[in-house]
Amino acid sequence: MDFRYLGGQYSWLTATHIKRESHGDNISSMCKSVVLAALLCVGAFAQEQTPGVNPLGVALKARKEPVYSEEGRIARVQGSVTVSLMIGVDGKARDTRVVKPLGLGLDEAAVAAVSDWQFNPGMKEGKPIVVKATIEVNFRLPMDARNWYVTGARFTVPAGAERPRLVKAPQEPSEEASEPTTVRVAFEVDPQGVPENIRIANSSDPKLNQEASDLIGGWRFDPATNNGAAIEAHAEFDLMRKTEK
Repeated sequence: MDFRYLGGQYSWLTATHIKRESHGDNISSMCKSVVLAALLCVGAFAQEQTPGVNPLGVALKARKEPVYSEEGRIARVQGSVTVSLMIGVDGKARDTRVVKPLGLGLDEAAVAAVSDWQFNPGMKEGKPIVVKATIEVNFRLPMDARNWYVTGARFTVPAGAERPRLVKAPQEPSEEASEPTTVRVAFEVDPQGVPENIRIANSSDPKLNQEASDLIGGWRFDPATNNGAAIEAHAEFDLMRKTEK
């Protein structure tokens, strides 16, 4: 069954393949599992997909649009957040959690949106059942081959500490990349919110390593804090440049 909405600012599609499994005695012996792929995109475009089959009859009735976090917009984040949830017999989402993060506030944005979605519940033998679902929420912005985009952001801070918050990510458009490029940049955010000790952890095009390092060096953060005091935090950002092709 193919569930499709095309309109306004977003395009999305649900229903791919179904995986049946028992979830556990504390939920229901009738509980099944369904994988729902949801594409939510900033920018007006639709992507054709091969319709899947949904034997449990799960359908999305109403949804809240996820929105880009301010950090996500500043960093031009592109990517997906995978969310696990339980769809109750009342069609409401429960136990929503991130199983594949993206970072910079978009994980929280995806969870907040999916938590408010309303479903037609799964059915078995004419009765509603609890369904375990996995939803992929994709965030997309219009792309320019002269710009870098973030495809993943991770911070390491002590237990109980608050991670850094990105507040500025300036970049001047450069020459278009001749080939798609990915670079992983590791660095520390110092107690003043300034990236330091910037190094390339992985790169598909070493010629662009210095450009990626210089880019991160110009960014600024509200620093990580622990008990109200600013502290240093480790960070790893995955960067991407795409061609116009």
